[in-house]
Amino acid sequence: MGEICSLLSIKQLTTTPYRPQCNGLVERFNATLKSMLKKLVADRPKDRDRDRYISAALFAYREAPRESLGFSPFHLLFGRPVRGLMTILCELWTKEIEDEEVKTTYQYVVDLKERLRRSSNWPYKISVRHHPGTRPTLTKEPRPGHLILETRH
Repeated sequence: MGEICSLLSIKQLTTTPYRPQCNGLVERFNATLKSMLKKLVADRPKDRDRDRYISAALFAYREAPRESLGFSPFHLLFGRPVRGLMTILCELWTKEIEDEEVKTTYQYVVDLKERLRRSSNWPYKISVRHHPGTRPTLTKEPRPGHLILETRH
């Protein structure tokens, strides 16, 4: 392991446990991640489960360019800029994408959405044909003053 570290110019540090001052860089990252998670959870006051947002926060941290370097951590590690979901969707909409696999996956999702839309009307049409006197059930929006039964599971 020592040869690999010297080959890659890595300087290993041994720090004492339970003394965060010795690992300032790691502690700074933990503080940044913690503040990102607080902001994500603050936008959704009913959902306080921070574990759900860790991967999204880490992705956002890794794709943002650092001012001191001019590159994102992802770019430095993989040698290319990150292609997130919004980038791929933008490329699909502007017809810039050339990867056939991504195109077919995107087209599959679009086709599936259309099939689901068409098939959602199908049971209603059959029901109307077999039971001509029935009308669709209407859901009423609650208004101030209405009694509402709330269940919590």
